Amino acid sequence: MSQFFQGTTAGSLPIIVPTSFITDDGTAVPAANVLNVLGGAGINTYADPDPGDNLYISAYEILGAVTTTDDTPTSLISYSLGVGVGVWLYSFRLVVYNLTDILGTGTDIKFSSRTTATTAIGIGNPSYFFFEDVGMETLDVAISYAQNPNFLNIAVTGLVGKTLNWKIEGTFIFVG
Repeated sequence: MSQFFQGTTAGSLPIIVPTSFITDDGTAVPAANVLNVLGGAGINTYADPDPGDNLYISAYEILGAVTTTDDTPTSLISYSLGVGVGVWLYSFRLVVYNLTDILGTGTDIKFSSRTTATTAIGIGNPSYFFFEDVGMETLDVAISYAQNPNFLNIAVTGLVGKTLNWKIEGTFIFVG
């Protein structure tokens, strides 16, 4: 009777690679050891760092984070609206944590815009719903649009001498 034996000095053992992944509605099989993980219907996937070994799956389509230490306007997100012609409705959740004073703010933001192939224009005024600690009332969130190509920009303004961590998650619907 013969037996197979591989000593530890002969090299490493073969790597075990998954050959299939069970999903809610079927089985995904990697091609050449690569499996594409794609978002859909309001789900976003991203690697952080890119390229990297962290895969995130989020129910938010627009994500951003920044740290501020003064009152200089700082870009939180810049999101391409493409060249589509139509109307957008956005819904964002923004949280801010003041590491210096151990304070916080949570904000819901809703707004809309109209786009042409070269122009993005805000429709009406954004609605902000603030939930903030005393001492956080002077924070600012500014929504603007860049033209040709069209981008949605959100900038934040912090507090002098205060370290603030900002995070935003947002979704949108578009019809054109």
